[in-house]
Amino acid sequence: MSALLRYFADAVLARDASAPLAASESELFDWLETGHADDGDTRAAVLDYIVIRDGAGNDPDLATHRADLAAAYYWGRVLAALELASGSPANDDDRGMQTATARGLLAWVADLRDRVGLCVDDMETEILDYIGERDTERALSIVAPLAPQGWNVQPFDPRGMAIAGAEMHNPEGTHCVGLYVDEIGAWEVAYNDERCVTEGDSVDDGDGGSQGLDETCATAAVRERLAAWGAA
Repeated sequence: MSALLRYFADAVLARDASAPLAASESELFDWLETGHADDGDTRAAVLDYIVIRDGAGNDPDLATHRADLAAAYYWGRVLAALELASGSPANDDDRGMQTATARGLLAWVADLRDRVGLCVDDMETEILDYIGERDTERALSIVAPLAPQGWNVQPFDPRGMAIAGAEMHNPEGTHCVGLYVDEIGAWEVAYNDERCVTEGDSVDDGDGGSQGLDETCATAAVRERLAAWGAA
């Protein structure tokens, strides 16, 4: 069980230690109706656990809710690591960094290390996890609606040069295009084809203290690449 899922499982168990967490979704709903029909807090905890465990399917509202839950969890870990490094509670400015761009977040942790003199290695790890969760969901929300029929859309595995993102592949495996956050926190649309040509186009991330990815620009860049392949 991942740390993320364990967190939401523990929230359920804190409400009722007998909760059958390994049960199916329908069995969990039956359990709620049997013993917690009027218990809104337990019901909410179970619903959050289910969406983290089982995913959102094709429900866009549920997908947004899941992304918000996961991002809040990872951001909590960032603030906890900051408080451990600084020895003091996070302030309003620290908490406000939750909506900063990836580039802004990486600059923040670099400033804490280089100017303030904090040991922020653990905090940096948590920030990378937060960016990976938050911005991968953002990239999926842009890429998935553009995918031609039959193309596979998936989150990007952040073990390469990018730290977040989503991509689509044609059924033959010869073409790939995706939206990524690179190692310095900048957004780009990158693609490759059967010629093993890999290229990228930068996308304005609106860096200025907000998450402001230029979705119009990103969408246009992905569409342009698909059109060049005759796949749009």
